[in-house]
Amino acid sequence: MKRLLAFFLIMAMLTGMTAAFAAKSPFSDVPKGSWFYEPVTSMSASGCVSGVSAARFDPNGPMTRAMVITILCRMGGGAAAKSPACSKRS
Repeated sequence: MKRLLAFFLIMAMLTGMTAAFAAKSPFSDVPKGSWFYEPVTSMSASGCVSGVSAARFDPNGPMTRAMVITILCRMGGGAAAKSPACSKRS
């Protein structure tokens, strides 16, 4: 139940971001017509998320607590933030 709640929380945050990126998704499993294309592409371009590999995002795979914490830290500019661009989102 907690995992499902965390997933919906993250997806709501990703969907709520309105940055539009014209770049093609670097992930082969994120098709352009999917509902999660824009959030995944924009969050990937900003450095807040990365895939499970260079070519795969695995949108149907499990999301661990560590993944959620990493994304939240990167978005908030915490100590685990690897990308300064992610923490400077407006």
